[in-house]
Amino acid sequence: MPDYMQKSKEDRGIFERIALYIPGYRGYREKNIRREIDRLVRSHIALSIKEAKTVLSDLKRQIMENGDIDSVKSIERINTKIDTYMKSIESAESGYSGIWETMKTTESDLDGVVEWDEKLVVGSEELKAALTKLRDDVDEGATDVKKDIRAIEKYVDDLRDGLNERKLVLKGLADSVAPAEEEAPAPAAEPEEEPEKKKRGLFGRRK
Repeated sequence: MPDYMQKSKEDRGIFERIALYIPGYRGYREKNIRREIDRLVRSHIALSIKEAKTVLSDLKRQIMENGDIDSVKSIERINTKIDTYMKSIESAESGYSGIWETMKTTESDLDGVVEWDEKLVVGSEELKAALTKLRDDVDEGATDVKKDIRAIEKYVDDLRDGLNERKLVLKGLADSVAPAEEEAPAPAAEPEEEPEKKKRGLFGRRK
């Protein structure tokens, strides 16, 4: 019981942190409309990253004016990585669309997805904040530019890896649906076993 209560408390914290950035998230969450939640999350991340790119552009201009060619090259590399990340966010199929129609997801099914929702939403905001701070510090001449740029590039890499992890969680959900789809013509008694089969997938093994 104590573990369950602690988990519920942690979950509320995750939901609240996401809702701070995405006002509509709470309403869709309460109705468990996962497709809309997925759309809201990806749209918010994309917007945050676009805003971060604007700051990155300002930063590049400042560094060019300072004649720091090496740092300019690093900024351009970061910009390319952000563009790749943006394409992944914008082109991602909304929640592997089929799984939300073929499977009634449970709270435990969604745990892994929600955890990555929170990490990526907050992460995109933190990236924007870090870039803004670096831009302001460069403007004031009060920073080790190369060190800070390396840290930001690592942050972008972490966001990319996080998005890949989220995709793996969604793929796990999608794969767990496949057997149920194949058994559709089975006798009427089969559906009674489906909920248990779904729990045997990626999330069913989590403690």
